[in-house]
Order: sequence, then structure tokens, then C-alpha cells
Amino acid sequence: LAPSEQNYWLQYVALNLSDSSFQEAIKVADRAIKYLPDAPMLYLYKSVAYSQLSQFDKATASIMTGIEKTDPEEVEMLSDLYGQLGDMYHQMGNNEKAYEAYETALKYFDANVSVLNNYSYFLSLEKRDLDKAEEMILRAVKMEPKNSTYLDTYGWVLFQKGEYVIA
Repeated sequence: LAPSEQNYWLQYVALNLSDSSFQEAIKVADRAIKYLPDAPMLYLYKSVAYSQLSQFDKATASIMTGIEKTDPEEVEMLSDLYGQLGDMYHQMGNNEKAYEAYETALKYFDANVSVLNNYSYFLSLEKRDLDKAEEMILRAVKMEPKNSTYLDTYGWVLFQKGEYVIA
């Protein structure tokens, strides 16, 4: 009834994502993009769906299109897009590219708690740059002190550093 209403489309795509209907989420996103070709969030959601289907080439292409469509002033959106790119690269086993994408995400918006958490966690899995990982996850925990995922990551980073009592 209102094909140019972005929020309706985003809710429709998100509903399919939350229901694990990834193919349907992609179809809905494609329909929405016909009406709203410059809406970067649609490309982000579409990328998430492709990523869940392990179709990383398509997921990456969708993210790159979303980045191209994003106004440079929309720093939080760009941070989210690069954060998703980092998550995808990690899923693909390319940690170096993942870390580059996370760094870019944080350059756009250094308070992106999801990126701070994921970047910190993935560094800690490699027992790499643990001081940096701790600093990042501490920032996320300070922003969302009751978020169990971030607290878990903080504990894990401390554990990896050998700080067992604090962990």
C-alpha cells in the first residue's frame, strides 16, 4: 500500500530475518530496492541474509553497494556496513580483511558497540592484541553494562590474558 515507505520494508525484511526465512528476506529486500534504491539499510539486511546462507560473494556485493549508496555524513550507517563486512570476512576465514573492515567501521563511528565486541572477541580467539581487545570491550561494557554478550566477551578477553580471578 505504501511502497516508498522505507520503515515498512525494513520491518518486513527484519521479520523474515528473525524467522530465518533468508531467501524470502532477499526477495523482499530486492522488491524494496526497486522503490528505494538508495536505502543503505536494505543492502545491509540483504547482506545479512546472504551471509546466513553462506553466499559470501553476494553478501559482500550487497554491502559494497550499500556503502556506495550511503551519504558520507551518515557515519553510523557506514560503521554498521563496515562492521557487517568485517563479520563476513571473519566467517570466510579472512581475519586480516575482517580487522581492516572493523578498523574502518570504528574510524567512522568509534562507539559502535557491536563492532567493539566482535573485533575484541575475534582478536581474543587468536590471543592477538589482547590489550587492544580489552580496551575495546571495556568501552562496549561501559556503554551497555548489563549486556550479557559484552560481559561474556570481557570475561573471555581477561581469561585469555591470564587474569583468571577478574575474568
